Amino acid sequence: MKNILISSSAAPDSGSGVSTYAREISENLVLKGYKIYYLSPTPDDFSWLKNNDIIHIESSYSSNLLERCQYLVTYIKDKNIQGIINNDNPVLQSIAPAINCPIIAIGHLEKFTIASTATYNTEWIDYVVAISNDMQKTYIQKFGVPISKCPIVHNGVKQTNIVVSDNTDKALKLIFAGEFSKRKGADIIVKTILTNHPVWDQVELHWYGDIPEKIKLQLNKNSSVHIHGRVPRTELLDSLKSSDVFLMSSREEGCPMAMLEAMSYGVVPISSNGIGAMRWLIDHGIEGFICHINHWNEQALECLSLLATNRQQLKTLKQHVLDKFNSQFTVDHTTEKLLYLLQNPTVDRSNAQSEIKVLRWHRFNPKVNKASFLDKVFWRLGILRFSGTLNLSSSNQRVVK
Repeated sequence: MKNILISSSAAPDSGSGVSTYAREISENLVLKGYKIYYLSPTPDDFSWLKNNDIIHIESSYSSNLLERCQYLVTYIKDKNIQGIINNDNPVLQSIAPAINCPIIAIGHLEKFTIASTATYNTEWIDYVVAISNDMQKTYIQKFGVPISKCPIVHNGVKQTNIVVSDNTDKALKLIFAGEFSKRKGADIIVKTILTNHPVWDQVELHWYGDIPEKIKLQLNKNSSVHIHGRVPRTELLDSLKSSDVFLMSSREEGCPMAMLEAMSYGVVPISSNGIGAMRWLIDHGIEGFICHINHWNEQALECLSLLATNRQQLKTLKQHVLDKFNSQFTVDHTTEKLLYLLQNPTVDRSNAQSEIKVLRWHRFNPKVNKASFLDKVFWRLGILRFSGTLNLSSSNQRVVK
């Protein structure tokens, strides 16, 4: 197996977690000697694809999806694609019944149309990979994925080869990164900052991500808080290198790439026990802290106070979390597990289907396909919609309204 297709619902130059995941596994497979084909919306910047000698296949929001599906079925056969790893791309998920090679669908969330897409055409998907224990439970109980076809494979990112250093003579550097949403727990971070707890005299918080102006004015009253807004991923990673603590107050995640990236730099997580893989990535008190989502602000402040006054324990936890990452959560661990699954398919493809129902795009890009109110309702309820039916044997297309 040398030719592998990686598909994503986001362009490779976007900053989404799905895109980061797809890029990480693509780069690692290239290093292992695989030829990678990358199906996604068209990027503005092709440099990552060129630098890694990856062939791009367009599947943009505005494409005629029936034509794309018809083209892709032929393309996969002609290029002798031997394995497919799909990351939330509805075009690829639609053609699963007509494909003659193993397919893995990675679930990136356990709700919304993201979960519905990952579990669509399950009978023609060899494995629906859950990236957290919570997700596996939902996929099996709610979506009917057979437990034998729903393995748990945590995400992974590249090793950094960083060396943990002392921080004894300066304020603790904290990082929070993410969209300003209830799902990410941004409101909990705001509440934590506005407590005026004495620990804020010993720490500095760097907030990466867009913040409403009204909230920004409130936070600016705390001189320990530095707001950077949305920045390139490279700038965020550079900041992580010199950080001590990564704050994650999320109510819902999959397997957060940002937390794994922090761990790869020996940054101690203070995370929540919300839905997602967070509490399985570290052992509480050994490599970081898992705080209860309903009491996150006061528990996180208690943990920060401990680390601010005990720098030797901080250094020990930083080394522990780095060791944990290197032993379990590098991207190399992830790709080895995915390759094992591809090499052990579960679907009999001797009777491939010629008529397929083609999904519509379920995600929206304000620059290309701005979501209507109805689109948002369908997305939140996890309701999939269809572009039409494609008969591959006769090239007939029937559009379903």
